[in-house]
Amino acid sequence: WRHEHRPAPTPPDVDFAFEVRFAPYWAHVDEEPALNGETPYESTFGSDPTFYFGLEFDYLPIRIPYLGALGAGVGWGYTWNSAKARKSNCEVTEDDDCLSDDTTSLEIMPMHASIVLRADELMRRTGVPLVPYGKFGFGWAYWTASKTAGVSEIEKGKVGSDDNLFGQDVTVGLHAALGLALALNWLDARSAGALRESTGIAHMYLMAEWMNAMLTGFGGGQMRVGTST
Repeated sequence: WRHEHRPAPTPPDVDFAFEVRFAPYWAHVDEEPALNGETPYESTFGSDPTFYFGLEFDYLPIRIPYLGALGAGVGWGYTWNSAKARKSNCEVTEDDDCLSDDTTSLEIMPMHASIVLRADELMRRTGVPLVPYGKFGFGWAYWTASKTAGVSEIEKGKVGSDDNLFGQDVTVGLHAALGLALALNWLDARSAGALRESTGIAHMYLMAEWMNAMLTGFGGGQMRVGTST
């Protein structure tokens, strides 16, 4: 009978966050100005997006009153595309599609280290299960272009280089993201409470996020392997 007079439980502080993420990925290779309008990526792999899988871990030690939690996050992702390699100096005809038996592929591992703000005070104070958030920081990606026999290679002298060139490098740039997370605790408050007591996990979310990996090498001639998705 006194239950309605008891004070509401203190909302749990969130010190860490872990994300599992999936998205379509359109690598911006063909946006390099030095290509002068040519589209080697689309000509090789087509215009369909690849599948992106990613993980992120955030540490949020600072709580800003009436706003939310502030901290830093690191993320790792992976995407991959492959197609039959095209023959050089070949014109497509009815009898020859200019595709060889060799396979060419491009692997990209986008990563980032960002400042993260999760505005969860609205949920903590009103119970509305929505948490907007934003991220901004430094991004980079390790990528590898390969063929059936291994990493792609151009012998020295063919492109004015004194050394052999290999199809792998790191592209750097910036990373930004905006998102909205839906807390699922209201679906089963009793189970959510038991999960918090037994594991320390305060909330489970479904999220929708716009991510912009601006991996352009800051104009330094690195291959553009970032995306906006």
